[in-house]
Amino acid sequence: MLLQAEEYDAGNAESSDDTSIPSISVDATHLFTTDQIFDTRDDLLEWARKVGKDNGYVVVIARSDNARVSGSIKVILRCAKHGKYVPYKDPATFKYKTTRSQKCDCPFELKGRPTESDRSWWLKVMCGKHNHEPARSLVGHSYVGRLTKEEKGQMGTMHKAWVAPRHMLLVLKEQNPDNLTTITQVYTQCKSIRKAAQGPLTEMQLLMKKLGEANYVHFERQEDDSSVIIDVSWAHPDVVKLFNTFPHVVIMDCTYKTNKY
Repeated sequence: MLLQAEEYDAGNAESSDDTSIPSISVDATHLFTTDQIFDTRDDLLEWARKVGKDNGYVVVIARSDNARVSGSIKVILRCAKHGKYVPYKDPATFKYKTTRSQKCDCPFELKGRPTESDRSWWLKVMCGKHNHEPARSLVGHSYVGRLTKEEKGQMGTMHKAWVAPRHMLLVLKEQNPDNLTTITQVYTQCKSIRKAAQGPLTEMQLLMKKLGEANYVHFERQEDDSSVIIDVSWAHPDVVKLFNTFPHVVIMDCTYKTNKY
């Protein structure tokens, strides 16, 4: 690792307990200090995130202003552990749930601004210190493993081709060896694709729509004086043609000791 953690005295800390765990200070100022001028805002973000990723830190956008809102254009980047976590308070019991968070009020901060021509960007380190050690591995981090726009489009194409999620992840890893997406994120994206295709329709409404679009022969029964469907049967058009051609059906019961025979 390029960074080394050092212990330091908290100074004016409120707690005076001698058994308290000393704070950690990791100075990453030299890693993010650069004279490079970036062509676009996206190039600046990509560079900062890559430097953080290579050194075990996750850099996220904490604030992004444009001239139409605040009169100035800038982007504030911070560590993913910045800020303090406020636990959820159950309104029924007025008790806080026992949940944990990775936020530790990390002071690390970068600021990006466009040049006078507004055609390129420069980066300045406002605070280059972290109050926690770098991660040994970022595998499983939800932010680092996010899918890009291109990867989401590719997954949509593979989903239509009935590619299994595990094979989708394998394709993404082969195309980008640095990809840190997990199988859980792939399943979540597949669920989002199905939800988008479903739209406002319910599962049953979507099924009836697909059967009609594919010209399936289908029948359904509803409860008396109700629109609730209790039975649905359907058949592929080719199966109906085969049945009309060969109406005699032979049924064989071959379930006797299937493991043996």
